[in-house]
Amino acid sequence: MASSSTPYTFPAPNNNNNNKREAIESVDDLRNETTGKEAKSARIIKEEEGDIEEEVENNEEEEAVSGEQKINNEEASPPSTSWLGTHRHLQAAVAAIDDRLLFLRICEELDARGIRYESVSTEPYVGGYLLKLMDMSSVTNKFNVDAGDFFENLKECNIRLNLPDGSSQLECTFINPPLVQDFDRTEEEVEADKQKPHTWVLNIGSQRPRDMPSQSCVIAHNIEDRLLTYCHIYTPVKRFEEAYNSFYKNYCSVRAFTYHKLVLAYGGEHRDLLFILSWRWNWRTKTGNYALCFGQAPSTNKQNGHVPQRRWNPHVLVSQLLIDRFKKERDLVWLVNYLVNSHRSLSIIHQFVKTQIRSTKINSQILGIEANFPAEMMFHLTPVDEYCIRLSYGSQISMEFLLLQDNQVAVRDCSADINYGGVTLSDFWRSFQLQNGSDEEVEQVSAAPGSSEE
Repeated sequence: MASSSTPYTFPAPNNNNNNKREAIESVDDLRNETTGKEAKSARIIKEEEGDIEEEVENNEEEEAVSGEQKINNEEASPPSTSWLGTHRHLQAAVAAIDDRLLFLRICEELDARGIRYESVSTEPYVGGYLLKLMDMSSVTNKFNVDAGDFFENLKECNIRLNLPDGSSQLECTFINPPLVQDFDRTEEEVEADKQKPHTWVLNIGSQRPRDMPSQSCVIAHNIEDRLLTYCHIYTPVKRFEEAYNSFYKNYCSVRAFTYHKLVLAYGGEHRDLLFILSWRWNWRTKTGNYALCFGQAPSTNKQNGHVPQRRWNPHVLVSQLLIDRFKKERDLVWLVNYLVNSHRSLSIIHQFVKTQIRSTKINSQILGIEANFPAEMMFHLTPVDEYCIRLSYGSQISMEFLLLQDNQVAVRDCSADINYGGVTLSDFWRSFQLQNGSDEEVEQVSAAPGSSEE
């Protein structure tokens, strides 16, 4: 058999296993290569993350150091007020800023007026802001006011902020006052009052006129107003000081002197009449005038168990004449001398006048004219000047009273001069005696001295 004769041979070994092994090895190599790259990249990422962490740690350490330094600095300079995080602290901060701004505007207004001052400070005892005024002579120079030694005796002048209503206060401290209150006080009390300083406080800026642009402008105007008032009152009072201490203190007393007002009490031993001197300044016209007021005070002295009552101050009758003369001369010595030497005589002259009214219809019917008023006063008391007072009875009789020294009076019949030869006082007296007396009494009156027309 052919088949039996041909020997059997095994096939050659297959190369698939080798291929599998090579594929497995290549896959392993690729896997190892990929794993190595990933590990390498992972190491790079870890290194970068480590650098970032180191930088973050360094930054945190630097921030911690700076924070500790800030804390140390804050501990070295503690704050003036502690912050609690409430709205009240915020309101306080805003109010403090407003106060500073107000003082800044006030300083600008003072600079415009030439008033020198120190920087704003804090009051150590009372608290609040304080502005000290150093030189205010520019105010008097601007308005040509004779201040004398006023600013030498002005020890301090400060501006304070009044917190309740938001206005300011002008605080002036004076030394060596020319006059002090001596009414109903002993000499020891008066001397002690002269030696101590006097402080007067005035609210300024509380009322704002329409023509004022800001509150700081109002405050500056009030300061000028007060200083001018002080100077105008201080100058005549300073000249009156020597005369009062040497003579007039025996006839009048000082009830009050506050540098913006003088109040004198006179009127004999009762001292129940008042004279008030003040100054009023008008900023619209840039002028001012003295104001003289005559009044009365309740008497504390009793006579026969009762207090005498005075109806009025008789110097009201000549008040306008006294005001006009004082504005021209500014002589307080003459004015006080006039008051103490004429109060009793003027009071007696005023007692002549009684409120009686007479009709004017008869004259209008006789003369054929229409009267402006149907009735008029029967007595007229008219001051001609400071020393002459005219008393008129109707339109026929007139008398003039001349005021002399020490409350003495001289009487003059001026009916003939005024009425052009009409009825005189002697004629009236003669007619009165004829109606009520005998002829002998009339002859005695006619022959009596002083019965002439003058």
